[in-house]
Amino acid sequence: MAPDFLVGVEFLPEARLERRVADLLARYHRCQGAPCGFPIPVDEMVEIVEGVPVVSFSPPDRFGNDVLGAYVFPEKTIYINDQINHEGRRRFTLAHEYGHHLLHGPFYGQLALDFCPGAANQHTAVWRGVVDKYDQVEAQANKFAAHLLMPSDLTTREFRHLASQLGIEVALHTFADLAKVSRAAARIRLGQLSLLPSTKKV
Repeated sequence: MAPDFLVGVEFLPEARLERRVADLLARYHRCQGAPCGFPIPVDEMVEIVEGVPVVSFSPPDRFGNDVLGAYVFPEKTIYINDQINHEGRRRFTLAHEYGHHLLHGPFYGQLALDFCPGAANQHTAVWRGVVDKYDQVEAQANKFAAHLLMPSDLTTREFRHLASQLGIEVALHTFADLAKVSRAAARIRLGQLSLLPSTKKV
């Protein structure tokens, strides 16, 4: 069972994460005058509504070759690898870093998060240098990204409609294209929502 707090950084339970995403979608609606539908406009949410700069980088400048994205806490800036060649992966990476901004950014100033030694730009959050705890922070950002790009209500309604017309497997591929996420990410999220056969919500 995941701990409730990561050195003062609250790990949101499912219901609260759902509410957080619903609030963000409502905020987008108020700011832009139109409700969110698929694909969720994560770029607009981050840059226009939230006001967080998104900067492209080309490895190996600034970050290593294996870094897809980074949130630099002191700069309040998201960096995205410009060599990501899959739209779904790019969108998930952006949503993941957005999660760090929203969920972990407030704790940076409180020194609740430590940072990897040698990370001059302090872009990688860890839990007091313990890798397995750091993984919990990353897992939370991943969970936020999945919820944001595939909100429960919208996903359930859309997928059930597609499945009734196309069958499960074709519906899964169609939904992934509609939501502009990878098929792997769609399969995991649909499984979490108990929308696929022989899956249980986790």
